[in-house]
Amino acid sequence: MLLGQGPAKIGLGIYAVLVGPPVAHNGIGAYILPCPWDLELANTRRQRTANIRMATFAEFRQTFSREKKVRGTQFERVCKWILEDDRTSTPRMGNVWLWDDWPDRWGPDCGIDLVAQDADGKTWAIQAKCYLEDYYVKKIDVDAFLAESTYEKIDYRLLIATTDRLRPHASGVIKRQNQVRPVHTLLLEGFQNLSID
Repeated sequence: MLLGQGPAKIGLGIYAVLVGPPVAHNGIGAYILPCPWDLELANTRRQRTANIRMATFAEFRQTFSREKKVRGTQFERVCKWILEDDRTSTPRMGNVWLWDDWPDRWGPDCGIDLVAQDADGKTWAIQAKCYLEDYYVKKIDVDAFLAESTYEKIDYRLLIATTDRLRPHASGVIKRQNQVRPVHTLLLEGFQNLSID
């Protein structure tokens, strides 16, 4: 499958998807993004091929915008796609919406980035944070999400972050909030265990 027509595998079980406006169109139905992996598209009369060098997750993360708000939106779209396609997660997610697209949202984005419905019909509130690998998630980074996701329409919560590091206060509030409504995490190490088709 050509980049721009769908996902392309980039390594660590992660795939790249078109997360922003294309930089160039190659004339055969695929968009070329300014990414660190080498992408050469060849078009013959009967064959279209894509040669992709597998990128690390760190390289993939570097393709996101430097602007915090734009980078967050790009990462949310990648997380949506991952949650829809991950074959190893339990429970499997059926429908996944960006917050603004969820029909049952109760207001503007106040910490919940995505909402998913699992195979059992349970609703998950999801926060997606695109940090540097060495960043420590602080309590203030998760407070709004944890407070907003106690709403009665939410059954479970999921924190997705591109770091494995949690400050003690952040870890503590997550553990305490787990008693109110279950809180799960998908951190950097977890990205290596994803199974995406």
